[in-house]
Amino acid sequence: MSHKNIKILVMFIYVLMLFFCRYAFELLDDAVTMLLLIIGLIIMLLLNNRRKRS
Repeated sequence: MSHKNIKILVMFIYVLMLFFCRYAFELLDDAVTMLLLIIGLIIMLLLNNRRKRS
């Protein structure tokens, strides 16, 4: 499994966990869900930028 596939898998699992917390368990509201999605995307972008510079 390549490094790119692992990143996609991790992001998919992250979104799936947010989905279950939001709709199945009703732990998060819409604003918190969107905030966590944005934070996750920013972290993935920062990790990609760091890899490209090395």
